[in-house]
Order: sequence, then C-alpha cells, then structure tokens
Amino acid sequence: MKADRRLARGFTLIELLVVIAIIAILIGLLLPAVQKVREAAARASCGNNLKQLTLAMHGYESANGLLPPACVKKALQDPNSGGAGSAQQINNSPWPDTTAALHWSYLVLPYVEQDNVYRLVPFAPPPPPATWQSGTYLTALTTKLKVMRCPSTTDSETYADNSRGIPIAGRAPASYAVVLSNNVTNNNHNDDGGLGGPSRFFGFFTLVSGSQNVTINGATVNARRLNGPFGQNEGFAFTAIIDGTSNTAALGERYRYNNAAGSEGNSGHGGWGTWAVASPQGQNGHNAFGGSTFVPFNPVIPAPASDTRHLIGFSSRHTGGLNMSFLDGSVRFLRDSTSDATRFAIGSHAGGEIVNLD
Repeated sequence: MKADRRLARGFTLIELLVVIAIIAILIGLLLPAVQKVREAAARASCGNNLKQLTLAMHGYESANGLLPPACVKKALQDPNSGGAGSAQQINNSPWPDTTAALHWSYLVLPYVEQDNVYRLVPFAPPPPPATWQSGTYLTALTTKLKVMRCPSTTDSETYADNSRGIPIAGRAPASYAVVLSNNVTNNNHNDDGGLGGPSRFFGFFTLVSGSQNVTINGATVNARRLNGPFGQNEGFAFTAIIDGTSNTAALGERYRYNNAAGSEGNSGHGGWGTWAVASPQGQNGHNAFGGSTFVPFNPVIPAPASDTRHLIGFSSRHTGGLNMSFLDGSVRFLRDSTSDATRFAIGSHAGGEIVNLD
C-alpha cells in the first residue's frame, strides 16, 4: 500500500498580511485603554501622596498646636526692604546669610516616615547658602522622596540647580506646593511684605503682606496678598481656618513648564522648579514651595521663560485637571475649567467666600 502523503499547507503572503493587520488593529484599540488605566493609577497614586502629606500636617498640628508654616526663613523680602536702617533691613542683615529657608515639607518629614532625612538638617536657624552645598545639607537636597513626586510628572529626576547663583548638583525636584494666596497674579510678589510679630520659630518675624484689588466675576475685591493657610514663619491653628477645613485648599500639584537650557535658575532668579526640604537662598523664591490659586489651573503658556505665571500657579500632567488636597484631609480632582470664583474661594483661610465644588 502507498502511504497517504499530504503536504502541510502554509500561510500565503496575503493571509499573513491580514493577520498582521488584525493584530495591529487590536493593539490600536487596546493601547488607549491601557494608557487610560495607567493614568488612572498614576492619578490615584498622586492623590495618595497628597493625602499622606496633608495627614502629616495634621500630625504636625497635633504635636505643635499649629499647622506648619510655608517656610522658616529670617529674611523678609529683599535685602533693603523697609529702607536703610529700618527694622526690616536690620533683620535681613547680614545678607545673604539670612536668606536660607526650611520648607514645610522638611517639617512634616517625621510624619511621613522620613525621619532619617529630617535628621540630616538640624532644626535650627537655617545656615548661610554656601553651607547647603556640602555634607548632610546637600544630601537632604538631593534625596529623592517618593511621596513628593507625582508619577505623571515630566520633571527630570534631578536638576543641576543654580537658583540664586547657588549651584546644587543633582537636586531632587518636588511636585507639590502649599497654598500661599488666592490673589497673587504672577510670580513677582510671592514673598513681598513687611515685619509682623516674632514667631515661635527662633523668634523670626512673620511676613505681613499688603493688599491689592483683583476682579472676580466682574466684581472688584480687595484682599491681602498672602492670605492662604500657610505663611512665612507663621502656622495657623485649625480654629483660625474660619472658612472651614473642607473649603480651604492645602496642597496642589505643579510640574516644570520650562525644561530648556538655563531653566536651572541664575543669580537673578529664584529658579524654575518646585523643591522639597529647603532653599539655600530663598529671596523671591517662595514659588519653590508655594503657590496661588488665582492663576487658572494648567494654563497654556507658549513662552514659559517670559510668562512666569506657571511658577506660582498649580498644574499637572493629568488629563483635564489636577489633584488638590484640603485641610480636612480630603483630596479632590479639580478641572482646568474650575471657575475664578471657586479658585479664589478655596485659596484663602479666612476670607468668608462661598465655595462651590460640585
């Protein structure tokens, strides 16, 4: 008998191309879904970071009776603010030795299981700028803190920072800033003000700002510039949050708009980024740790080197909005379309505005 021999039939070229086309179509259909799942996970992780940081502020308040200040810094505004021989000018001397700032994020480190980083920098009057370029001070500035970084950010892992002419190689950026104001319109006024009273922080004076008129929904409103729930050398008790903790924003996101050459800062600028732990030289640099809710969320800025609203506003790489925490510990995703009135209302701690977040 003859063996039944049957030749195995292979794929024709046309059939192979059809299969490849089907696979490509399936991948094209699945990829957006996968990307949406990843972004949802990143947004949730970011929100969890903000919740941890805000609850850390609660822990700090429980231990100290006050929320942490935005920063601890002796110098107020510029070297000769107040005029030659004034109390403010004397307070700021010798310049720039008084300009380093401990950030709010430094103060809450023990409450987010980062006591090892907290201990790198003594809780004492911040030393002169040059001190931060070496030793444990430099280690603190270059330590990457997962809780301070949004998974969706496009910021680099580190920067060769040169803010105010103080080179810090390998400085780790941060994604979160406290609310300083509901009416500061640009980055030029982020630390403007005069001497208040002595604080519990080494007797440093608080920063008292002037007021300005802003227009909200066609109405002119006069507000103190730095009226948020966090101030220089000034922490508030929860009882001072008259607007209510659920109505008062605490922390918001920010990413770096300007990643071009020169964005590391220079001797005439406070830098282009947001940072954790401390600022070696904090003059005109409160944008390094704080922001204003007056600026629309995620503004479109074609020329970030000249239009620096992004330095004081809040922004994110999430689609359509950003995460923001409130002083009650809640975290909400606020849309880019959030109204001027709502942003104004959530940015003050005792303004009496009506908040509508529905």
